[in-house]
Amino acid sequence: MRLIDAYEAKAVIKDLRKTIAREIPGATLDTVMGLINCYIDAQPTVDAEPLVHGEWVSVDRCIYIMCSACGARFCDDHDPWPYCPKCGAEMDEKTAAG
Repeated sequence: MRLIDAYEAKAVIKDLRKTIAREIPGATLDTVMGLINCYIDAQPTVDAEPLVHGEWVSVDRCIYIMCSACGARFCDDHDPWPYCPKCGAEMDEKTAAG
């Protein structure tokens, strides 16, 4: 798998579509798709941050939950999120209060 900037690719593909329509009148769908695929294959990859895992830790007798990855605290008045809204860590499970 290669990670590319989808926003950049979409913008350039939009311009490429206009160029093809202007410069290759009557181009077939196969021609257009072939050129778009070549463009996508030529895109540089982008750096991605590794996926961080954490778990919800009960704090202060279950009044708050805390992300084990970044320490952010949130009210525990609902089911916890599957990820931390602050750091994006994927939560494996909620730790029960002891």
